[in-house]
Amino acid sequence: MAKCINPLDGFTLSDLMSPDGFTIEIGDEYLPEEEEEFSYNSDVFLSNEEVLNMLNMDEFKDNEDEEVNEATAVMPCGISFATMKTKMSNLIEDGRVMKLIKRKGVGEIIPYNAQITINYIGYFEFSDEPFDSTYAHGHPKTVRLDQGLLLPGLEIAITSMKKHEIALFIVHPDLAYGPVGCPPRILPNEEVMFAIHLIDFIDNGTADTYVNLSVEEKKLFKNIIKCVNDLLNTAKDNFKKQKTRQAIRQYKKAVVLLENAELNNDEEEEEANKLLSTAYGNLAVCYNKEGMSRHACMACNKAPTRNVKIHFNHGRALLRMGEYSRALQELRTAHRMEPKNKDIFKEICLANEKYNRYREIEKRLWSNCLNAIKEEKEATEFQKAARDMCESFAKDDHLSRQPFPEGVTAEEEKYIREQAAALGLSNKKLKCYIRFEYINNSASSVQANVTMLLLFAYLLTLLNLSNSATSDVQYHLTPDKSQGFFLGEVLLDAFVNPMGTIQDDRMVINNIFDPNLLSKDVTFELYTKNNPIQAFYLKVGDVVGLKDSPFNSERPTKLLIHGWTDSANTYWLQDFRQNYLGVGDYNVICVNWFPASLKEYWIAAKLTRQVGKYIAELLDFLVLEGDLSLDNVHILGHSLGAHVAGFAGVEVSGTIGRITGMDPARPGFESPSLNDLNIRLDSRDAKFVDIIHTCAGTLGFVRSIGHVDFYPNGGTFRQPGCPVFSSQYCSHARAHEFVGESIINPMAFGAVQCKSWVEYKMGKCRDNSTMVFMGESVSLNARGSFFLETNAQPPFGKSGM
Repeated sequence: MAKCINPLDGFTLSDLMSPDGFTIEIGDEYLPEEEEEFSYNSDVFLSNEEVLNMLNMDEFKDNEDEEVNEATAVMPCGISFATMKTKMSNLIEDGRVMKLIKRKGVGEIIPYNAQITINYIGYFEFSDEPFDSTYAHGHPKTVRLDQGLLLPGLEIAITSMKKHEIALFIVHPDLAYGPVGCPPRILPNEEVMFAIHLIDFIDNGTADTYVNLSVEEKKLFKNIIKCVNDLLNTAKDNFKKQKTRQAIRQYKKAVVLLENAELNNDEEEEEANKLLSTAYGNLAVCYNKEGMSRHACMACNKAPTRNVKIHFNHGRALLRMGEYSRALQELRTAHRMEPKNKDIFKEICLANEKYNRYREIEKRLWSNCLNAIKEEKEATEFQKAARDMCESFAKDDHLSRQPFPEGVTAEEEKYIREQAAALGLSNKKLKCYIRFEYINNSASSVQANVTMLLLFAYLLTLLNLSNSATSDVQYHLTPDKSQGFFLGEVLLDAFVNPMGTIQDDRMVINNIFDPNLLSKDVTFELYTKNNPIQAFYLKVGDVVGLKDSPFNSERPTKLLIHGWTDSANTYWLQDFRQNYLGVGDYNVICVNWFPASLKEYWIAAKLTRQVGKYIAELLDFLVLEGDLSLDNVHILGHSLGAHVAGFAGVEVSGTIGRITGMDPARPGFESPSLNDLNIRLDSRDAKFVDIIHTCAGTLGFVRSIGHVDFYPNGGTFRQPGCPVFSSQYCSHARAHEFVGESIINPMAFGAVQCKSWVEYKMGKCRDNSTMVFMGESVSLNARGSFFLETNAQPPFGKSGM
């Protein structure tokens, strides 16, 4: 006979080598405990009174018996099984198992041989304590039916139930403990009542296969699809029952299964992405309902396909965070997809209302700078506006964050913080931090810390702070031995990734002076009219894959390159893709260099050349094996992505037809002389290079670097419609918003050639200049600098309306 081994008692090698074999006993102490993000816990200990209250046992009380007090009203000792049976139905003809549904379930009745998970509590007639209960055990019971492991009456009862159902059953002694019983706790010929909650089940086929699969087999998509659908259905049911946090748990489990799944073909990948989008979209709904706006945004950003629900809930989350401009972008995108949706329209109205209210307060805060009135009156007006802003935020349940306006003085900022503190609002300093490790446990600590200081100075050089329009940027180093690092506070709202932490000086030196990016870190997602939603991944050297792909060299090819902190899933790339495939037949290739784009700005900037090199390798491969003509290639890049496009143009074997640089990144690229053509995008990188400037002087280039340069609204921040508190980010993004609109409305952005924005505004150029359209349909013969004006809100174009 095999020897039983309890791991807690220990065992020897001879125990494991026993000729009779061995059996390891695993007790309840080995049940896995999931890490919970929320306070919800499935293992809840309930008292008898709480369980019976949940089941509303007092509805069986004799209405004529008015002397039954509150304590006995919930106790089964006052309940006759005969009284209960009058409200129950027979499960079998002879009435030996009777049932009363307390909460209806969902789906189909479970199979007779399923694997089930239940909670139950068992009572005898007139007893005041249960004789058995999973609530007392502390966890549900999981068991296979049709294996003789349960009472016959209990199996009959369970096989009549649906998922999530709660029901009461009275079982005859013949199908319970019989004429003998189990003395002394269970008497002979005793009827029993069970209250059962069917939590979950797995049908026979799944139970037989999935449980016995290897770890690798459990990752195959075909083996997890049913589990995923069950989780999604369970989460949906929990959400309908207002159990939002339980629903979040189920959706997250489904996401983990899908993201770890191994996909064997395009059909599985398409189905997996569809389910992932559903899960992330519903997660965003749940997070918004729980007031977790930041989590909702993360869920929306991770969705492979951005449908109406994704855009709507992303906009709703951004609105709660005070990101009014971006919220309106998402909501308007959702409205374009479903123009008749009243909920979207209401949310847009709410966003506009709050945006206008904030701008009104912001104007009042700025009045001391814009109005020539007495200083005392200015201070009084500012203080009143600051109080109004804080009070409005404190009373607004739709907002979870309120950004500070830009440009306030230190005294004004202090006053705003005082008002916020008086109203019980928490506030944090809006600064970006760069952390340098303070090394004090080695003989080379002095040298290492000096290295850190030099690296900090090198960072400031890379950011080109001394020559930028933000030359009044302040910074200082604070040695903090108690925290173990030097803290550099850079008062800058861009260029530095707040998520980055420098932990090792040797690693940092390598990252700064010799950053490396592998080819596998850059992927190429092909979309055509044949596959407008599901990407086909192109790989350099994969000739068979290219032949099987929907790529067609006869079509024009558009390469889209995102910038810093973005990825191929960013909203504007998806809008470009949809716009191009909506108006024509194109090969649209989205270049994804995430997560390298998430590195600190100065590291990501130095990696742009390597990304461009990998793009050039792809183009050479498509020319050689796919008959691609470089004349038909048009690369569009935003911010750092514009310089990536330039490096691709330099590295490719031939000359690219066209490059569009959408507000090319300035820090680290624009030098005083502009003679360094090899380190940035310039007119030599393609046969035609057009540049759109929207945040010139800060995030974007000031001077002309293409064959034709467009300066909408003067090309600088703040662009019309951009809020003060995020003007640089918004203005920087306007470049791709303008180009994206021009794809579907080619003549929306008429521009005229002029020497400067001042002369344009004075009307000196409009009569003598030929109009050229900025964006997709620009004339390839155009040369020089062109100026135009746009609307503050979509549609931005004025000339094509």
